[in-house]
Amino acid sequence: MNRRRLRRFFSAIATALAACSLPAVALASPQDLFGYGVRTQGMGMTGASYASGYEATYANPAGLADTSQRSVTLGFSANDFRLTVDGQTSPLPTSRGLIIGLALPLPFGGPLRNVLTLGAGFFTPTNAVMQAEAPYVERVQWPVLTRSQVVAIQLGLSANLDRWVPGLRFGFGISGTANTVGQIRVGLDAANQFVSRTETQLTSHFAPIIGVRYQRPRFSVALVWHAEVASRIQMNIEVNDLPILLPRLTIYALAQYDPDSIVAEGSYSPNENLRFVVGANYRRWSQYPGPLSKTSGGSNVPPRPDFHDTISPRVGVEWLHTVDRTQMAVRGGYAFEPTPAHWASERVALDPIGRPRGDGTMIPVRYIDSNRHALSAGFGVEHRLEGENAMRFRLDLAGTMQVVTARLHAIAQEGRTDRMNSRGLIPGVAVTAGASW
Repeated sequence: MNRRRLRRFFSAIATALAACSLPAVALASPQDLFGYGVRTQGMGMTGASYASGYEATYANPAGLADTSQRSVTLGFSANDFRLTVDGQTSPLPTSRGLIIGLALPLPFGGPLRNVLTLGAGFFTPTNAVMQAEAPYVERVQWPVLTRSQVVAIQLGLSANLDRWVPGLRFGFGISGTANTVGQIRVGLDAANQFVSRTETQLTSHFAPIIGVRYQRPRFSVALVWHAEVASRIQMNIEVNDLPILLPRLTIYALAQYDPDSIVAEGSYSPNENLRFVVGANYRRWSQYPGPLSKTSGGSNVPPRPDFHDTISPRVGVEWLHTVDRTQMAVRGGYAFEPTPAHWASERVALDPIGRPRGDGTMIPVRYIDSNRHALSAGFGVEHRLEGENAMRFRLDLAGTMQVVTARLHAIAQEGRTDRMNSRGLIPGVAVTAGASW
């Protein structure tokens, strides 16, 4: 093929790829990075041992059992990435979106009276339904932090088992993902012009959340399991009717990924106006396969990220003050988020079946990340109308600041000689208003 026909050929593929860039839904990532719900965000991204209402759909579905009234919540949150590499800005898009929360005690009678509660929580980005990039490993990228431009949906159901075991609650929830699968066919038409046909579809996948909580008047303990959440993109490219035979190519990317995690948490209240919270979040990052895969049967396997498991300790505090039918809350918290990633370095190149190549070739892998210190503060006010089961109105605010600690990497940026140095800040703010009746 001459150069003009080559340009037309690749133009046909590029057009097809652009046409198949449909929005896919990947879930849970904003919550994993920043927490979900203004109260839990303001208390150091805790919540498994005390969260109720829509916030419990992610923090611990068992907490829905403590929701005595129907409720609806609307709000907004935003988190800005101010990251630098060698003193220069390393931009990531701001994560901002709408928060929608619902909780509904089910009005059954008999043995199920005041037992079952449904909940739903949504995070809808205002700038994209899903935004994901999968550059080559040689390029500077932040794979742990680029997980926040997605729609997030949680559904939960809880059972209040007080009638049988006082203080025991059990909850089950789901997070769902949509994988993008498709095919691109490129060939020649009757006029000897390159044409392409694209077929795409979204396939759903659901990941469970299971939680249990045991609470007494002064203390509460909880355990929650979040299953792995992944959103995958796979596009197969087939080329037909050409003078030369080209191999079938597969464009594969892991658009979003949250690892298996287990949360253990406890809270203690020395009096009715004060609560202390301490917990830890274990994440199984060692199963992370990386954002890229091989594109054909004969192509080399990209170097593995070799992430390691992490444990994130967290603490929170809440103080309440009540005047007549109005209750005010002041909150604070801290979380330490250790990085699962090694520093950027050169790795041994792999062959098509994943073994080290015999020629000793090394490939630079520029996965950038570092430990994070997350500080948070929050304020809430709730006003109850007069009456035994009167309507309540709530307003909650939270602010967070995550400090991405400085890290010196083993290799330099492309075209430079000094080793990379990365650091950054992630400020965030969230506000919600709601009513229950």
